Amino acid sequence: MKIALATLNTKIADLDGNSQKIIEYAHHAAQLGADLLVTPELSLCGYLPYDLLDYSFFIEEMKEFLDVISQKLPPDLPVVVGWVSSNHETRSLYNSASILYQGQEVLRQSKILIPNNDVFDERRYFSPGKEFITWNYQGFNIGVLICEDFWYHTEIGVQYSYPIDPVQEIIRSGANLILGISASPFEVNKNHVRKTIIQKHAETYKVPIVYTNLVGGNDGLIFDGGSFVFNSHGELIHETEGFMEQLDLVDLESEKISHPRVSPQKQIFDALVMGTRDFVFKNNFQQVHLGLSGGIDSALVAVIATFAVGKNNVVCFAMPSRYSSESSLRDAEALAQNLQIPLKTISIDPVFQAYVDSLGPHFGERFYGTPIENIQARIRGNFLMAWSNSQGSLLLTTGNKSELATGYCTLYGDMAGGLAVIADLFKTQVYEICHWINQEFSTLIPESILVKEPSAELKENQKDQDTLPPYPVLDEILTEYLIHNKKASEITSYDQDLMNRVIGMSASAEHKRYQAPPVLKISPKSFGLGRRMPISRNYPEVLKPNKNL
Repeated sequence: MKIALATLNTKIADLDGNSQKIIEYAHHAAQLGADLLVTPELSLCGYLPYDLLDYSFFIEEMKEFLDVISQKLPPDLPVVVGWVSSNHETRSLYNSASILYQGQEVLRQSKILIPNNDVFDERRYFSPGKEFITWNYQGFNIGVLICEDFWYHTEIGVQYSYPIDPVQEIIRSGANLILGISASPFEVNKNHVRKTIIQKHAETYKVPIVYTNLVGGNDGLIFDGGSFVFNSHGELIHETEGFMEQLDLVDLESEKISHPRVSPQKQIFDALVMGTRDFVFKNNFQQVHLGLSGGIDSALVAVIATFAVGKNNVVCFAMPSRYSSESSLRDAEALAQNLQIPLKTISIDPVFQAYVDSLGPHFGERFYGTPIENIQARIRGNFLMAWSNSQGSLLLTTGNKSELATGYCTLYGDMAGGLAVIADLFKTQVYEICHWINQEFSTLIPESILVKEPSAELKENQKDQDTLPPYPVLDEILTEYLIHNKKASEITSYDQDLMNRVIGMSASAEHKRYQAPPVLKISPKSFGLGRRMPISRNYPEVLKPNKNL
Protein backbone atom coordinates (compact mmCIF):
# COMPACT_ATOMS: atom_id res chain seq x y z
CA MET A 1 0.00 0.00 0.00
CA LYS A 2 1.18 3.51 -0.84
CA ILE A 3 0.23 6.03 1.82
CA ALA A 4 0.48 9.80 1.44
CA LEU A 5 1.43 11.83 4.52
CA ALA A 6 0.16 15.41 4.47
CA THR A 7 2.23 17.39 6.96
CA LEU A 8 -0.09 20.41 6.97
CA ASN A 9 0.23 23.93 8.33
CA THR A 10 -3.31 24.89 9.31
CA LYS A 11 -4.79 28.11 10.64
CA ILE A 12 -7.09 27.94 13.63
CA ALA A 13 -10.78 28.30 12.73
CA ASP A 14 -10.03 28.79 9.03
CA LEU A 15 -12.50 26.08 8.04
CA ASP A 16 -12.64 27.22 4.43
CA GLY A 17 -8.89 27.59 3.96
CA ASN A 18 -8.06 24.34 5.77
CA SER A 19 -10.73 22.47 3.80
CA GLN A 20 -9.35 23.71 0.49
CA LYS A 21 -5.85 22.65 1.55
CA ILE A 22 -7.02 19.13 2.43
CA ILE A 23 -8.85 18.80 -0.89
CA GLU A 24 -5.87 20.09 -2.89
CA TYR A 25 -3.47 17.72 -1.13
CA ALA A 26 -5.87 14.83 -1.71
CA HIS A 27 -5.98 15.45 -5.48
CA HIS A 28 -2.20 15.78 -5.56
CA ALA A 29 -1.85 12.51 -3.62
CA ALA A 30 -4.20 10.77 -6.06
CA GLN A 31 -2.09 12.00 -8.99
CA LEU A 32 0.98 10.51 -7.31
CA GLY A 33 -0.76 7.14 -7.08
CA ALA A 34 -1.50 7.12 -3.36
CA ASP A 35 -3.86 4.51 -1.97
CA LEU A 36 -4.69 6.58 1.13
CA LEU A 37 -4.01 10.07 2.53
CA VAL A 38 -3.45 10.92 6.21
CA THR A 39 -3.72 14.49 7.56
CA PRO A 40 -2.80 15.68 11.10
CA GLU A 41 -4.87 15.99 14.26
CA LEU A 42 -7.71 18.56 13.99
CA SER A 43 -6.60 19.33 10.45
CA LEU A 44 -10.01 20.83 9.65
CA CYS A 45 -10.12 23.42 12.45
CA GLY A 46 -6.48 23.73 13.51
CA TYR A 47 -5.00 22.88 16.90
CA LEU A 48 -6.30 24.04 19.39
CA PRO A 49 -9.36 26.29 18.93
CA TYR A 50 -9.69 26.68 22.71
CA ASP A 51 -12.91 28.46 23.70
CA LEU A 52 -14.07 28.79 20.12
CA LEU A 53 -15.30 25.28 20.84
CA ASP A 54 -17.89 26.79 23.18
CA TYR A 55 -19.75 28.19 20.17
CA SER A 56 -22.24 25.64 18.87
CA PHE A 57 -22.35 27.28 15.42
CA PHE A 58 -18.61 26.65 15.05
CA ILE A 59 -19.09 22.95 15.72
CA GLU A 60 -22.03 22.79 13.31
CA GLU A 61 -20.08 24.57 10.57
CA MET A 62 -17.22 22.13 11.03
CA LYS A 63 -19.53 19.19 10.28
CA GLU A 64 -20.85 21.01 7.21
CA PHE A 65 -17.32 21.55 5.93
CA LEU A 66 -16.47 17.90 6.57
CA ASP A 67 -19.43 16.91 4.41
CA VAL A 68 -18.26 19.28 1.66
CA ILE A 69 -14.76 17.80 1.80
CA SER A 70 -16.11 14.27 1.44
CA GLN A 71 -17.87 15.24 -1.79
CA LYS A 72 -14.85 16.98 -3.31
CA LEU A 73 -12.21 14.33 -2.66
CA PRO A 74 -10.95 12.02 -5.41
CA PRO A 75 -13.55 9.24 -5.49
CA ASP A 76 -11.12 6.35 -4.95
CA LEU A 77 -8.86 7.90 -2.31
CA PRO A 78 -9.65 7.41 1.40
CA VAL A 79 -8.61 10.48 3.40
CA VAL A 80 -8.15 10.77 7.17
CA VAL A 81 -9.35 14.16 8.47
CA GLY A 82 -9.10 15.42 12.05
CA TRP A 83 -12.01 17.44 13.38
CA VAL A 84 -14.29 18.02 16.39
CA SER A 85 -17.41 15.86 16.51
CA SER A 86 -20.31 16.24 18.92
CA ASN A 87 -22.98 14.23 20.68
CA HIS A 88 -26.08 16.42 20.77
CA GLU A 89 -27.77 14.33 23.45
CA THR A 90 -24.94 14.55 25.97
CA ARG A 91 -23.55 17.85 24.64
CA SER A 92 -20.12 16.24 24.57
CA LEU A 93 -17.35 17.14 22.14
CA TYR A 94 -14.76 14.71 20.83
CA ASN A 95 -11.36 15.13 19.26
CA SER A 96 -12.06 12.87 16.30
CA ALA A 97 -10.61 11.45 13.11
CA SER A 98 -12.79 10.37 10.20
CA ILE A 99 -11.89 8.36 7.14
CA LEU A 100 -13.76 9.81 4.15
CA TYR A 101 -14.17 7.56 1.13
CA GLN A 102 -16.39 7.72 -1.94
CA GLY A 103 -18.45 10.55 -0.47
CA GLN A 104 -19.05 8.76 2.84
CA GLU A 105 -17.63 8.69 6.33
CA VAL A 106 -16.53 5.07 6.66
CA LEU A 107 -14.80 5.31 10.05
CA ARG A 108 -14.87 7.71 12.98
CA GLN A 109 -12.44 7.26 15.83
CA SER A 110 -12.36 9.64 18.80
CA LYS A 111 -9.30 10.33 20.92
CA ILE A 112 -9.17 8.06 23.94
CA LEU A 113 -6.52 9.65 26.14
CA ILE A 114 -7.26 13.33 26.79
CA PRO A 115 -4.15 15.19 28.00
CA ASN A 116 -4.28 17.84 30.67
CA ASN A 117 -0.59 18.50 31.27
CA ASP A 118 1.96 21.03 30.06
CA VAL A 119 0.35 23.25 27.37
CA PHE A 120 -2.54 20.86 26.86
CA ASP A 121 -5.95 21.67 28.23
CA GLU A 122 -8.07 19.21 26.29
CA ARG A 123 -10.13 17.98 29.24
CA ARG A 124 -11.67 21.44 29.34
CA TYR A 125 -13.24 20.70 25.96
CA PHE A 126 -13.23 17.02 25.03
CA SER A 127 -14.72 13.82 26.36
CA PRO A 128 -12.73 10.61 25.82
CA GLY A 129 -13.73 8.22 23.09
CA LYS A 130 -15.10 4.86 24.17
CA GLU A 131 -14.81 2.58 21.12
CA PHE A 132 -12.01 1.19 19.00
CA ILE A 133 -13.05 0.80 15.39
CA THR A 134 -11.25 -0.63 12.36
CA TRP A 135 -11.97 -0.43 8.64
CA ASN A 136 -10.95 -3.06 6.10
CA TYR A 137 -9.27 -1.68 3.00
CA GLN A 138 -6.94 -3.36 0.51
CA GLY A 139 -6.35 -6.29 2.83
CA PHE A 140 -5.60 -4.18 5.91
CA ASN A 141 -7.72 -3.68 9.00
CA ILE A 142 -6.98 -0.01 9.56
CA GLY A 143 -7.17 1.62 12.97
CA VAL A 144 -6.71 5.30 13.72
CA LEU A 145 -5.23 6.73 16.92
CA ILE A 146 -4.78 10.38 17.86
CA CYS A 147 -1.59 11.84 19.36
CA GLU A 148 -1.78 11.15 23.11
CA ASP A 149 -3.20 7.71 22.43
CA PHE A 150 0.35 6.56 21.68
CA TRP A 151 1.87 8.06 24.84
CA TYR A 152 1.22 5.06 27.07
CA HIS A 153 4.09 2.67 27.35
CA THR A 154 5.42 1.65 30.73
CA GLU A 155 8.69 0.28 29.32
CA ILE A 156 9.88 3.72 28.20
CA GLY A 157 8.45 5.69 31.09
CA VAL A 158 5.75 7.79 29.47
CA GLN A 159 2.70 6.40 31.24
CA TYR A 160 0.55 9.23 32.59
CA SER A 161 -1.73 7.18 34.87
CA TYR A 162 -4.07 6.35 32.02
CA PRO A 163 -6.45 3.42 32.58
CA ILE A 164 -5.85 1.74 29.21
CA ASP A 165 -3.32 1.41 26.42
CA PRO A 166 -5.11 2.49 23.21
CA VAL A 167 -2.51 0.83 20.98
CA GLN A 168 -3.11 -2.50 22.66
CA GLU A 169 -6.88 -2.02 22.45
CA ILE A 170 -6.87 -1.11 18.75
CA ILE A 171 -4.78 -4.22 18.07
CA ARG A 172 -7.28 -6.32 20.01
CA SER A 173 -9.99 -4.84 17.77
CA GLY A 174 -8.22 -6.40 14.80
CA ALA A 175 -6.04 -3.56 13.46
CA ASN A 176 -2.97 -4.61 11.51
CA LEU A 177 -2.17 -1.07 10.26
CA ILE A 178 -2.31 1.95 12.55
CA LEU A 179 -2.65 5.49 11.25
CA GLY A 180 -1.55 8.07 13.81
CA ILE A 181 -2.58 11.71 13.50
CA SER A 182 -0.97 14.22 15.78
CA ALA A 183 -0.55 17.84 16.81
CA SER A 184 2.52 17.43 18.99
CA PRO A 185 4.23 20.74 19.85
CA PHE A 186 7.94 21.26 19.35
CA GLU A 187 10.57 20.88 22.02
CA VAL A 188 14.25 20.27 21.43
CA ASN A 189 14.71 16.58 20.48
CA LYS A 190 10.97 15.94 20.95
CA ASN A 191 10.76 14.18 17.59
CA HIS A 192 13.36 11.67 18.74
CA VAL A 193 11.14 10.88 21.74
CA ARG A 194 8.10 10.46 19.48
CA LYS A 195 9.97 8.07 17.22
CA THR A 196 11.20 6.05 20.19
CA ILE A 197 7.63 5.63 21.42
CA ILE A 198 6.15 4.74 18.04
CA GLN A 199 9.01 2.35 17.29
CA LYS A 200 8.38 0.52 20.55
CA HIS A 201 4.70 0.09 19.70
CA ALA A 202 5.52 -1.16 16.19
CA GLU A 203 8.04 -3.67 17.57
CA THR A 204 5.76 -4.85 20.36
CA TYR A 205 2.65 -5.41 18.28
CA LYS A 206 4.31 -6.27 14.94
CA VAL A 207 2.25 -3.66 13.09
CA PRO A 208 3.19 -0.80 10.74
CA ILE A 209 2.45 2.65 12.13
CA VAL A 210 2.07 5.78 10.00
CA TYR A 211 2.46 8.98 12.03
CA THR A 212 1.52 12.37 10.59
CA ASN A 213 2.23 15.48 12.64
CA LEU A 214 1.07 19.08 12.33
CA VAL A 215 3.56 21.73 11.25
CA GLY A 216 3.53 25.51 11.72
CA GLY A 217 3.02 28.09 14.43
CA ASN A 218 -0.26 28.77 16.20
CA ASP A 219 0.21 31.65 18.65
CA GLY A 220 2.99 30.56 21.02
CA LEU A 221 2.90 26.89 20.04
CA ILE A 222 5.21 25.63 17.32
CA PHE A 223 4.61 22.33 15.55
CA ASP A 224 7.66 20.86 13.87
CA GLY A 225 6.02 18.31 11.57
CA GLY A 226 8.48 15.47 11.33
CA SER A 227 6.01 12.84 10.10
CA PHE A 228 7.35 9.28 9.80
CA VAL A 229 6.53 5.62 9.16
CA PHE A 230 7.69 2.45 10.95
CA ASN A 231 7.16 -0.97 9.44
CA SER A 232 5.97 -4.05 11.34
CA HIS A 233 9.57 -4.86 12.36
CA GLY A 234 9.92 -1.50 14.10
CA GLU A 235 12.19 -0.18 11.35
CA LEU A 236 12.02 3.46 10.27
CA ILE A 237 11.19 3.47 6.55
CA HIS A 238 10.35 7.15 6.04
CA GLU A 239 10.79 10.50 7.79
CA THR A 240 9.93 13.96 6.52
CA GLU A 241 12.03 17.08 7.02
CA GLY A 242 11.06 19.17 10.00
CA PHE A 243 9.46 22.63 9.94
CA MET A 244 8.14 22.22 6.42
CA GLU A 245 4.66 21.74 4.98
CA GLN A 246 4.84 18.85 2.54
CA LEU A 247 3.24 15.82 0.95
CA ASP A 248 5.15 12.53 1.01
CA LEU A 249 4.29 9.22 -0.60
CA VAL A 250 5.43 6.12 1.30
CA ASP A 251 5.26 2.48 0.23
CA LEU A 252 4.83 0.22 3.25
CA GLU A 253 7.28 -2.16 1.56
CA SER A 254 10.06 0.47 1.57
CA GLU A 255 13.53 -0.34 2.90
CA LYS A 256 14.78 0.74 6.29
CA ILE A 257 16.37 4.20 6.47
CA SER A 258 18.32 6.19 9.05
CA HIS A 259 18.25 9.92 9.66
CA PRO A 260 21.01 11.74 11.53
CA ARG A 261 19.92 13.95 14.40
CA VAL A 262 19.81 17.67 13.76
CA SER A 263 21.72 19.85 16.24
CA PRO A 264 19.66 21.48 19.02
CA GLN A 265 20.77 24.91 17.79
CA LYS A 266 19.43 24.32 14.29
CA GLN A 267 16.18 22.89 15.69
CA ILE A 268 15.65 25.96 17.84
CA PHE A 269 16.56 28.41 15.09
CA ASP A 270 14.24 26.73 12.56
CA ALA A 271 11.45 26.61 15.13
CA LEU A 272 11.72 30.30 16.00
CA VAL A 273 11.93 31.35 12.35
CA MET A 274 8.80 29.37 11.48
CA GLY A 275 6.98 30.43 14.65
CA THR A 276 7.71 34.09 13.93
CA ARG A 277 6.74 33.82 10.27
CA ASP A 278 3.42 32.12 11.01
CA PHE A 279 2.52 34.51 13.82
CA VAL A 280 3.16 37.47 11.54
CA PHE A 281 1.30 36.27 8.49
CA LYS A 282 -1.52 34.37 10.22
CA ASN A 283 -2.33 37.60 12.05
CA ASN A 284 -2.35 39.55 8.79
CA PHE A 285 0.80 41.57 9.33
CA GLN A 286 3.22 42.19 6.50
CA GLN A 287 6.08 43.86 8.35
CA VAL A 288 7.90 43.60 11.68
CA HIS A 289 10.17 45.96 13.58
CA LEU A 290 12.29 45.95 16.72
CA GLY A 291 14.73 47.96 18.74
CA LEU A 292 18.33 47.10 17.85
CA SER A 293 20.52 47.99 20.81
CA GLY A 294 23.82 46.50 19.73
CA GLY A 295 23.38 43.71 22.28
CA ILE A 296 23.16 40.01 21.63
CA ASP A 297 19.43 39.53 22.30
CA SER A 298 18.18 42.07 19.79
CA ALA A 299 20.82 40.82 17.33
CA LEU A 300 19.35 37.31 17.47
CA VAL A 301 15.78 38.58 17.07
CA ALA A 302 16.83 40.67 14.07
CA VAL A 303 18.37 37.62 12.41
CA ILE A 304 15.30 35.48 13.12
CA ALA A 305 12.99 38.20 11.82
CA THR A 306 14.97 38.59 8.61
CA PHE A 307 14.93 34.86 7.92
CA ALA A 308 11.24 34.68 8.82
CA VAL A 309 9.72 37.48 6.74
CA GLY A 310 12.52 38.70 4.48
CA LYS A 311 14.83 41.70 4.64
CA ASN A 312 12.31 43.96 2.87
CA ASN A 313 9.81 43.47 5.68
CA VAL A 314 12.03 44.25 8.68
CA VAL A 315 12.81 47.68 10.12
CA CYS A 316 15.10 48.24 13.11
CA PHE A 317 15.49 51.24 15.38
CA ALA A 318 18.55 52.38 17.30
CA MET A 319 17.44 54.69 20.10
CA PRO A 320 20.54 55.91 21.91
CA SER A 321 20.53 57.92 25.10
CA ARG A 322 23.32 59.70 26.98
CA TYR A 323 24.22 56.32 28.50
CA SER A 324 24.51 54.45 25.21
CA SER A 325 28.02 53.58 24.10
CA GLU A 326 29.36 54.42 20.66
CA SER A 327 30.42 50.80 20.27
CA SER A 328 26.83 49.60 20.72
CA LEU A 329 25.60 51.93 18.00
CA ARG A 330 28.39 50.76 15.68
CA ASP A 331 27.49 47.13 16.38
CA ALA A 332 23.82 47.76 15.59
CA GLU A 333 24.80 49.48 12.33
CA ALA A 334 27.13 46.64 11.36
CA LEU A 335 24.50 43.99 12.00
CA ALA A 336 21.85 45.89 10.03
CA GLN A 337 24.31 46.21 7.14
CA ASN A 338 25.06 42.46 7.26
CA LEU A 339 21.34 41.65 7.19
CA GLN A 340 20.64 44.34 4.57
CA ILE A 341 17.82 45.80 6.65
CA PRO A 342 17.15 49.47 7.38
CA LEU A 343 18.21 50.96 10.71
CA LYS A 344 16.57 54.19 11.81
CA THR A 345 18.45 56.11 14.52
CA ILE A 346 16.40 58.33 16.85
CA SER A 347 17.90 59.78 20.02
CA ILE A 348 15.65 59.49 23.08
CA ASP A 349 17.64 62.12 24.97
CA PRO A 350 15.37 65.16 24.32
CA VAL A 351 12.29 63.27 25.51
CA PHE A 352 14.22 61.77 28.41
CA GLN A 353 15.38 65.21 29.53
CA ALA A 354 11.79 66.45 29.38
CA TYR A 355 10.78 63.63 31.76
CA VAL A 356 13.61 64.51 34.12
CA ASP A 357 12.68 68.22 34.09
CA SER A 358 8.98 67.51 34.56
CA LEU A 359 9.05 64.73 37.14
CA GLY A 360 12.29 65.30 39.04
CA PRO A 361 11.01 68.20 41.19
CA HIS A 362 7.96 66.18 42.27
CA PHE A 363 9.50 62.74 42.84
CA GLY A 364 12.51 63.66 44.94
CA GLU A 365 15.68 61.62 45.28
CA ARG A 366 13.96 58.29 44.70
CA PHE A 367 13.40 59.33 41.10
CA TYR A 368 17.13 59.08 40.39
CA GLY A 369 17.37 55.29 40.48
CA THR A 370 15.19 52.58 39.01
CA PRO A 371 12.44 55.02 37.89
CA ILE A 372 14.80 57.04 35.74
CA GLU A 373 16.21 53.85 34.20
CA ASN A 374 12.77 52.45 33.41
CA ILE A 375 11.61 55.72 31.88
CA GLN A 376 14.28 55.30 29.22
CA ALA A 377 12.98 51.83 28.37
CA ARG A 378 9.41 53.13 28.27
CA ILE A 379 10.33 56.01 25.95
CA ARG A 380 11.80 53.45 23.58
CA GLY A 381 8.68 51.31 23.94
CA ASN A 382 6.51 54.31 23.06
CA PHE A 383 8.60 55.11 20.00
CA LEU A 384 8.35 51.53 18.77
CA MET A 385 4.61 51.28 19.41
CA ALA A 386 4.07 54.56 17.58
CA TRP A 387 5.74 53.00 14.54
CA SER A 388 3.48 49.99 14.92
CA ASN A 389 0.39 52.19 14.98
CA SER A 390 1.47 54.31 12.03
CA GLN A 391 2.73 51.50 9.78
CA GLY A 392 0.66 48.48 10.81
CA SER A 393 3.89 46.70 11.71
CA LEU A 394 4.26 44.03 14.41
CA LEU A 395 6.68 44.94 17.20
CA LEU A 396 8.92 42.04 18.25
CA THR A 397 10.24 42.08 21.80
CA THR A 398 13.84 41.05 22.37
CA GLY A 399 13.94 39.90 26.00
CA ASN A 400 15.22 36.43 26.89
CA LYS A 401 13.97 33.88 29.41
CA SER A 402 16.60 34.69 32.03
CA GLU A 403 15.41 38.31 32.11
CA LEU A 404 11.72 37.46 32.06
CA ALA A 405 12.21 34.87 34.80
CA THR A 406 13.88 37.34 37.16
CA GLY A 407 11.88 40.44 36.26
CA TYR A 408 14.96 42.08 34.73
CA CYS A 409 12.73 43.82 32.19
CA THR A 410 10.45 46.84 32.10
CA LEU A 411 6.69 46.78 31.78
CA TYR A 412 5.57 48.98 28.87
CA GLY A 413 9.23 49.39 27.94
CA ASP A 414 11.31 46.55 26.50
CA MET A 415 8.32 44.25 27.20
CA ALA A 416 6.08 46.23 24.85
CA GLY A 417 5.22 44.39 21.66
CA GLY A 418 3.15 41.72 20.00
CA LEU A 419 5.41 38.66 20.06
CA ALA A 420 8.18 37.57 22.44
CA VAL A 421 10.46 35.77 20.00
CA ILE A 422 13.26 34.53 22.30
CA ALA A 423 11.51 34.64 25.69
CA ASP A 424 11.84 30.85 26.00
CA LEU A 425 15.61 30.98 25.50
CA PHE A 426 17.89 31.39 28.49
CA LYS A 427 20.72 33.88 27.98
CA THR A 428 23.30 31.12 27.64
CA GLN A 429 21.17 29.57 24.88
CA VAL A 430 21.06 32.92 23.10
CA TYR A 431 24.85 32.85 22.92
CA GLU A 432 24.83 29.24 21.70
CA ILE A 433 22.37 30.02 18.88
CA CYS A 434 24.31 33.13 17.85
CA HIS A 435 27.58 31.20 17.65
CA TRP A 436 25.82 28.55 15.56
CA ILE A 437 24.45 31.25 13.24
CA ASN A 438 27.93 32.62 12.67
CA GLN A 439 29.25 29.14 11.90
CA GLU A 440 26.44 28.52 9.41
CA PHE A 441 26.20 31.98 7.84
CA SER A 442 29.72 33.42 7.76
CA THR A 443 29.85 35.66 10.83
CA LEU A 444 26.49 37.29 10.22
CA ILE A 445 26.53 38.70 13.75
CA PRO A 446 29.54 40.98 14.45
CA GLU A 447 32.00 39.28 16.78
CA SER A 448 32.06 42.34 19.03
CA ILE A 449 28.42 41.68 19.92
CA LEU A 450 29.28 38.17 21.06
CA VAL A 451 32.19 39.14 23.30
CA LYS A 452 30.92 42.31 24.97
CA GLU A 453 29.69 42.20 28.56
CA PRO A 454 25.87 42.38 28.64
CA SER A 455 24.45 45.75 29.68
CA ALA A 456 21.10 47.51 29.53
CA GLU A 457 23.01 50.83 29.28
CA LEU A 458 20.50 52.73 31.39
CA LYS A 459 23.12 54.35 33.63
CA GLU A 460 26.87 54.92 33.66
CA ASN A 461 29.00 51.77 33.44
CA GLN A 462 25.99 49.53 34.01
CA LYS A 463 26.40 45.76 33.63
CA ASP A 464 23.74 43.04 33.91
CA GLN A 465 25.88 41.31 36.53
CA ASP A 466 25.44 44.31 38.83
CA THR A 467 21.89 43.04 39.38
CA LEU A 468 21.99 39.38 38.34
CA PRO A 469 24.33 36.49 39.06
CA PRO A 470 26.57 35.47 36.15
CA TYR A 471 24.33 34.06 33.44
CA PRO A 472 25.75 30.51 33.49
CA VAL A 473 25.01 30.35 37.21
CA LEU A 474 21.63 32.05 36.88
CA ASP A 475 20.51 29.82 34.03
CA GLU A 476 21.49 26.65 35.87
CA ILE A 477 19.42 27.71 38.87
CA LEU A 478 16.47 28.77 36.71
CA THR A 479 16.56 25.48 34.78
CA GLU A 480 16.33 23.48 38.00
CA TYR A 481 13.60 25.72 39.40
CA LEU A 482 11.46 26.41 36.33
CA ILE A 483 11.94 23.31 34.20
CA HIS A 484 12.56 20.60 36.81
CA ASN A 485 10.29 22.11 39.50
CA LYS A 486 12.89 21.93 42.25
CA LYS A 487 12.69 24.03 45.39
CA ALA A 488 15.63 25.98 46.70
CA SER A 489 16.74 23.34 49.21
CA GLU A 490 16.96 20.76 46.41
CA ILE A 491 19.33 22.88 44.30
CA THR A 492 22.55 22.11 46.13
CA SER A 493 25.11 23.57 43.72
CA TYR A 494 24.91 27.04 45.27
CA ASP A 495 24.39 28.54 48.70
CA GLN A 496 21.03 29.25 50.30
CA ASP A 497 21.24 33.02 50.03
CA LEU A 498 21.76 32.86 46.28
CA MET A 499 18.89 30.39 45.92
CA ASN A 500 16.57 32.66 47.88
CA ARG A 501 17.65 35.68 45.88
CA VAL A 502 17.09 34.16 42.43
CA ILE A 503 13.89 32.31 43.25
CA GLY A 504 12.54 35.32 45.13
CA MET A 505 13.17 37.51 42.07
CA SER A 506 11.34 35.03 39.90
CA ALA A 507 8.38 34.72 42.24
CA SER A 508 7.94 38.46 42.63
CA ALA A 509 7.97 39.05 38.84
CA GLU A 510 4.88 36.96 38.14
CA HIS A 511 2.75 40.03 37.43
CA LYS A 512 5.15 41.09 34.69
CA ARG A 513 4.92 37.75 32.93
CA TYR A 514 1.13 37.97 32.90
CA GLN A 515 1.51 41.13 30.81
CA ALA A 516 4.15 39.81 28.43
CA PRO A 517 3.37 39.16 24.75
CA PRO A 518 2.86 35.56 23.56
CA VAL A 519 6.04 33.54 23.96
CA LEU A 520 7.27 31.15 21.26
CA LYS A 521 7.62 27.83 23.07
CA ILE A 522 10.74 25.73 22.48
CA SER A 523 11.36 24.23 25.94
CA PRO A 524 9.50 21.70 28.11
CA LYS A 525 8.11 24.58 30.15
CA SER A 526 7.64 28.05 28.70
CA PHE A 527 6.08 31.11 30.28
CA GLY A 528 2.45 31.59 29.30
CA LEU A 529 0.60 28.40 28.42
CA GLY A 530 3.46 26.25 29.66
CA ARG A 531 3.67 27.69 33.19
CA ARG A 532 0.68 29.20 34.90
CA MET A 533 1.22 30.57 38.40
CA PRO A 534 -1.00 32.80 40.53
CA ILE A 535 0.20 36.34 41.02
CA SER A 536 -1.19 36.75 44.53
CA ARG A 537 0.36 33.94 46.52
CA ASN A 538 2.73 33.12 49.31
CA TYR A 539 6.10 32.00 48.04
CA PRO A 540 6.71 28.59 49.67
CA GLU A 541 9.51 27.82 47.22
CA VAL A 542 11.78 30.38 48.94
CA LEU A 543 13.68 28.99 51.92
CA LYS A 544 12.68 30.53 55.22
CA PRO A 545 14.44 30.35 58.60
CA ASN A 546 13.20 27.70 61.00
CA LYS A 547 10.91 28.94 63.72
CA ASN A 548 10.46 27.50 67.16
CA LEU A 549 6.72 26.99 67.54
